[in-house]
Amino acid sequence: MNKKQELLTALYTQDNSKTISKKPIYSEYENIVPGEGSPNARIMIIGEAPGETESKTMSPFIGRSGKILRELLKVANIPLEEIYITNVIKWRPPHNRAPTKSELAYCFEQYLSKEIDIIQPAILCTLGTSAFKTFIPGSWSILKIHGNIYTYKKSILYPTIHPSFTRYSQQLKFLLLQDLKTVKEISKKI
Repeated sequence: MNKKQELLTALYTQDNSKTISKKPIYSEYENIVPGEGSPNARIMIIGEAPGETESKTMSPFIGRSGKILRELLKVANIPLEEIYITNVIKWRPPHNRAPTKSELAYCFEQYLSKEIDIIQPAILCTLGTSAFKTFIPGSWSILKIHGNIYTYKKSILYPTIHPSFTRYSQQLKFLLLQDLKTVKEISKKI
């Protein structure tokens, strides 16, 4: 096991007793869903929160949205072995509701920012508005900002739509595919 993988493993088994008061209450009843993929990834895909299937299997993006994402990654010629997939929130929120600001802040501080520091990806590709707003707060419309380039620390921050948004629209599915292809092209240049 390489050093980065050891650090990622330690991150998910850490003692959070000092910050337990900030931890989402429901997290005690749900499985933690760690990120997975290459610890040397140049591309990190970041979603909002795990769904029911992800919570049961403790693996990110394997439910309905994950199937769409993985299909589009394959078409975009982005091998799963070369990326790291994670979520801002590490537990499934009750009734699949949107995470609160405090939940997003807690999980960003305790997990996601540390994943980024360990992996040091060239590109952070956020899926959906909530994941993007974790980095740059504001009232964003993902359809207006998708495909724009921002920065976070030393990484390019590239927002796009969430795969769940594409389930009923081939046009949006094509849009997500084009964004993923752009992410691939950017990763080759930096």
